[in-house]
Amino acid sequence: MSVRLLKEEVKQKFGIDVSMGRCRRAKKYAIELIECTLVEHYAKLWSYGEEIRRSNPGSTVKMDVNRLKQGWKGSCRRAIVCVENKEIWKWFLENLKYDLEMENGFGITLMSDQHKGLLEAVKEVLPTVEHGQCARHIIANLRKRFSGVHYERMFWKACKASIKPLFNSAMKEIQLLNPTSFDYRMEKNPKSWCRAFFQEGMMCDAVENGLSESFNNVIRDARKKPIIIML
Repeated sequence: MSVRLLKEEVKQKFGIDVSMGRCRRAKKYAIELIECTLVEHYAKLWSYGEEIRRSNPGSTVKMDVNRLKQGWKGSCRRAIVCVENKEIWKWFLENLKYDLEMENGFGITLMSDQHKGLLEAVKEVLPTVEHGQCARHIIANLRKRFSGVHYERMFWKACKASIKPLFNSAMKEIQLLNPTSFDYRMEKNPKSWCRAFFQEGMMCDAVENGLSESFNNVIRDARKKPIIIML
């Protein structure tokens, strides 16, 4: 329930017009009674980690002051960290590399939003991995500079081209329509988002992180919860 709805409900039931500030404090207090405080949650983390190891044999759980990583072989990897930077990404990838026995990344496809820290970490930890760029992330940035559905349609045509002549043809259309839009797309390194440039034998022609975006949408509310409940 939102603070505004709480304020209206108190007024209807008890005839008391309380301030928004008091409603926020009351809501926070009620949530802490139900979910416990952040301090209590962090105090339970080590016990939580031990329970994961006991109930899910083969799991990897590593914790320190700044990082929490959790994983189940062949299933899921997740980390709760203080900031997203090269150091954190390198730490996560090193753990992932060890758990999945990825060696230098040969034969593996990784797709991301090309965060600068992640790009640098991947080059160091998994130098031979094919690192693709999510097409939907490019489109989201594209909308900020070039409005119009036709731009997106033409980008998807270029993105899903299976051979270089089809890619060149699609990009030529974009260049004729708007040279600036063409330059913007080429700056994003087509080898990371067009199927025509993907390595042969990788068995992956995905151009977007649809599954990850759907997962992020589902956990949106959970991410606001105290850490144990969130996990």
